Amino acid sequence: MSSHRPMLLVVALLSAGLVAAGPLARPAPALPAVLASEGQPDLDELMGGLKTNLKTLSQSLSSPGGAQRALVAVREMQVLSIAAKGAVPYAIAELPEAERAPELVAYQVEMARLLSELALLEVDVLQGRSEAALERVTGALRKLRDDSHDRWQ
Repeated sequence: MSSHRPMLLVVALLSAGLVAAGPLARPAPALPAVLASEGQPDLDELMGGLKTNLKTLSQSLSSPGGAQRALVAVREMQVLSIAAKGAVPYAIAELPEAERAPELVAYQVEMARLLSELALLEVDVLQGRSEAALERVTGALRKLRDDSHDRWQ
């Protein structure tokens, strides 16, 4: 087992919100598949999981009764984001050493912003504000994704 796996499990359980109230109260979800397998996940796999869950969010928030699916998706995105935050994008790894550190800090700042937006999104979903949640998905989250892809992909 990777030395990061126990920490990822703790983060997954915490971000799953083990104590929840109301109609969205459910047991903690399983680890996202990309993190449940042995070995260190590839950044492309983590980002693929984020992309899949972003699509799920858009669909779930647009359909009646989709709050539970949206909540599962946002919580998986939180876990995947934490794992991706510790990775080094290929575009940064290939930079000369003198340029690498500031770019890595910028990447980690963007990932922290993503986590912040995901926390706000989770609050919107938990409080039944699907329109606000969908606006966050189509606005702030997509902008973060597009800006980050432009810079590091």
